[in-house]
Amino acid sequence: MLPILLILIVSFTSCSKPNLGDIVREVIKATNNDDIKKNQTFFADDIVLEPDANTKLSGKDQLRNLMEWDVVNNARLTIKDLKVEGNTVIVNLTEKDEGWRLLGIEELPFTATYEFQGRLIGKVKLEFTPESWKIFEDKFRPFAEWARQEHPQEYDKMAKGGYSAESAKLYLSLAKEWRDKTQ
Repeated sequence: MLPILLILIVSFTSCSKPNLGDIVREVIKATNNDDIKKNQTFFADDIVLEPDANTKLSGKDQLRNLMEWDVVNNARLTIKDLKVEGNTVIVNLTEKDEGWRLLGIEELPFTATYEFQGRLIGKVKLEFTPESWKIFEDKFRPFAEWARQEHPQEYDKMAKGGYSAESAKLYLSLAKEWRDKTQ
């Protein structure tokens, strides 16, 4: 009787609908704890990421690169609001990170939309408000102009490197030098 009961319990719990909001909270917790290995377990192998309007990343290798960028950049997310709508979770967040701090940005709000494939996240799209995007551009532009002038090869390498730990390290190094020389 006991083996049948265990089979029924396992079957029932595996069929229950996952709490998608809790999964997203775990993703954010893993991000804030720099736990890339755990964080990757929440995503489908064919994950599609849109970290900004001009960038589309695909697959777990590019996901890992983005996560490594966040670890190097000391990204910290705070949930402001979270809604579950069917297989989608929409989260209003703020992010603080080292790169933005060096540019003079305390934090930026944005919306992250997570689309699930069963228990795994299949797509993530980040959207910044026009106001947030303007704050970023107004702060990033002087840095970019300086870096292109003072360190054109490094800036080009950083820009072409996309989201990766190496690019994040280069960005932070340039941003720190820019801040020290211009502040």
